[in-house]
Amino acid sequence: MTDSLASWGRFCVFAALMLTFACTPGTAETTESSASNSGSESTSDSGTSAGATSASTTSAATTNVSSTSDASVSTSASSDSATSASESDTASTTGAIEPGECDATLEGCNEGYKCNVFATEQNQNILGNLGCFPLDPDGKQIDEPCDAGDEPNDGIDDCVEGAVCWNVNEEGQGTCWSLCPLMGNDYECFYEGAGNCAVCQECAVGLCVPACNPLLDECAEGTICVPDSQSFGCVLDASDGQAPAGTPCEFVNVCNSGTVCIDPSLYPAPACEGQSGCCAPHCDWSEFDADLDGVADMGDPASACELPGTECVAWYEDPQQAPPEVAGVGVCVAMP
Repeated sequence: MTDSLASWGRFCVFAALMLTFACTPGTAETTESSASNSGSESTSDSGTSAGATSASTTSAATTNVSSTSDASVSTSASSDSATSASESDTASTTGAIEPGECDATLEGCNEGYKCNVFATEQNQNILGNLGCFPLDPDGKQIDEPCDAGDEPNDGIDDCVEGAVCWNVNEEGQGTCWSLCPLMGNDYECFYEGAGNCAVCQECAVGLCVPACNPLLDECAEGTICVPDSQSFGCVLDASDGQAPAGTPCEFVNVCNSGTVCIDPSLYPAPACEGQSGCCAPHCDWSEFDADLDGVADMGDPASACELPGTECVAWYEDPQQAPPEVAGVGVCVAMP
């Protein structure tokens, strides 16, 4: 089977992720929204043939930290950050608690400080603000657990330079994710191999989302594999395991692992009638395409899908040009 969803012209190519900001890689066209370090994200997906219909996301209530942080500097995160009340007030406005300015290249801070993202009362988009904050001499590495302190969005954490403590829970605990500084004319992950770089229109820097394959169980506990701007990335799981295939959805990270939120016209389950989206199951499309895996076509694509009238279709418009590790990813959709 060589047809793809793109040939039908019936789908939207916006895939919603888990940061609450709409973004694309580098210089690609972007849409506007906002971001907070609560683990919800949305990204426009310019490379897939099957896209989610929702352009925003949600995060699980049990893991969502406050999105209204006033970004006042917490002096308990580092001994170097001890400041007077007046200095703290200044920090909440400028983001810098030490002279030195940094920009989208993440450079410019004084020795012992790092350029990091933070939120303010005026701008809740944590990726839209940059300032200089104390650098932990024993900073946690990428993918290691981290501590964002009492004010998760204030810019102070114990991650290494070029990283931010992300997916922070109510106790201020999260994971170090690489930032994407501006490198020449494009944004690139500060740490090579840290994931897929996503940047929003109002973001000063981007965020590297850990890459994954939705057909495999590769994401850390509490996260789920969903489409992102370049491939698939691990984001906070807001499904609570309660949204199997055929469940209505508005956000891409509310569907169970192994499913994705798409237009209900593409997956017309009875419960999704009249809804904005429907959780559809992923499938291994490579099993039905000889060109992709070098094996003769096997069976009927409809055999991979339980909903009558649906069959396994390639997620990417041109699987031959897709990232090799996810080229075989498919999704069950209704055939025209």
